[in-house]
Amino acid sequence: MIASLVHRGGLWAMAAWSAVLFGAVVAARPEQEPTVGGTSSAKSDPVFKALPGKAIGVVVLDAQEVLAAEGRQGPRDAACFSSGGGSYRWFYVPAKDGVEGEAQTFHTGPAGEDTVEIRGLVMATRKSVAPYGITSPYTLVELVVNEEKGSAPEESFAAKGLKILEGTDGYRFTVTDVVSRLRQTAESQLRQLTQVQSQLEGQRRAAQGQEKNPLGQFEAATTSRAFVTWLPESERLRVEFRTRISEGEYVY
Repeated sequence: MIASLVHRGGLWAMAAWSAVLFGAVVAARPEQEPTVGGTSSAKSDPVFKALPGKAIGVVVLDAQEVLAAEGRQGPRDAACFSSGGGSYRWFYVPAKDGVEGEAQTFHTGPAGEDTVEIRGLVMATRKSVAPYGITSPYTLVELVVNEEKGSAPEESFAAKGLKILEGTDGYRFTVTDVVSRLRQTAESQLRQLTQVQSQLEGQRRAAQGQEKNPLGQFEAATTSRAFVTWLPESERLRVEFRTRISEGEYVY
C-alpha cells in the first residue's frame, strides 16, 4: 500500500506499514542528468502490457524481489524484460549449442485474439542471454517479439534478434551504472528522511513531556527494491526504488 511519497524538498506524513518510493525518469540523451523524485504508486498485482513486433526494453537478470512483491515465483536465474512501465515479463530465446528447445504458444494482438507457435525455445536465463552480450544486472536492448507478430498483455513471449542499445548513438549510458548512481541518491534521501523524522519526534515528545512515541518506533529498511523499465513513447528510462517503512507499537 502506498501511504506516502517522498519528493525532493518535500515530506508527507508517514503511515504505519507504508512504502516510500524514490523514482527517476532519465533521458536517453547524455546531456540531461538523472534526477530523483516522487513517482506513481507501486503495483501490488502484475500488470502486463502488449508489445509490438519490435520492442525496446530492459533485460533484468535479478528480478526475484520485484516478482515476489507481486506474488510471483520462477527460476532464480531467470531473466525478465520490462517495457512501457509494465510488470517484469519472462521471455524465451532460441536454443543454442546443441540444446534441444521446446515449442511454446503465445497470444498475439492487442487483446490476444490470435496465437503463434514457436519451436526450439529455451527460457531466458543468465546463461542463455550471455551469448548476446547481456551480462550486467540491467541492459537496454531491442528485440523481435513473437516472430514480429507482437505480444498480447500476458506473462511471457518469445524473443529473437536481441541487440544491445546502451552505449550506442542515442543511448550513451549504461542502465546498470544509472541505477547504481540513483540508488546512492535514493538511499541518501532515505537517511535524511529518517533523521528528520527522528528530530521531529524528539521535539514533539519534549514539547508534550512524553518519554516515548505513543505511535511506536519509526523504522526504514536499509535497502530498496529497484524497479527498472523503459518508456518507449518518451524514450526515457524509469527507475523506482521501493522501500518498506514502518511506524507502530507492536505488542503481544
